[in-house]
Amino acid sequence: MPAQVRQASSAAMPSASSADSNPSTATVRGPARAVNRSAVTLASVSWQYGRKEKIATATRISVNSKSPGSGLPRTKPVAALQVGSLACALLAVNNLRDVDEDARARKHTLAVSFGPAFGRAEIVGFTCGPFALGLLWIGIARPLAAALPFAALPLALGVLRIVLREPPGPRYNVALALAAALQLAFGALLSIGLVL
Repeated sequence: MPAQVRQASSAAMPSASSADSNPSTATVRGPARAVNRSAVTLASVSWQYGRKEKIATATRISVNSKSPGSGLPRTKPVAALQVGSLACALLAVNNLRDVDEDARARKHTLAVSFGPAFGRAEIVGFTCGPFALGLLWIGIARPLAAALPFAALPLALGVLRIVLREPPGPRYNVALALAAALQLAFGALLSIGLVL
């Protein structure tokens, strides 16, 4: 690095002593420049690891700040379980469809390890569970979040109809597509119910 560039870069960065004496700025070692108090959280957590006075300030700022969705802490686990269950249903349909091929390839999926009957029960649980969990939204005073996802129930019944009536095979590709559409529709309807 040429001497002129080194001098310019050192002049652009205030010294640590000037940042410590002025509580409204923080010196960041690395490519970032000194930042004002509102960005101390980013500077202290990302670059300055371990400066106690800065970490205390950062904690106080982040605890008091309002972020989207921070007012409803009980809703996050319910929504996560609902959408996550539908993702698991999609994977379980895929695993049950490929159960014979996976057994020959010695892949240890749950459907291979515990049998197709377990795979079907797993799909039923993961497909019906989100609708049952939706009733918790009524207790959290979000009745639309409980009601709107039920519009996706025909997709769930289509998945279950194929999985419970037919042996694993190519027809499960339809169930797989229905499970993907179910997850998309359910998530969209749940989101609308939470926003309204």
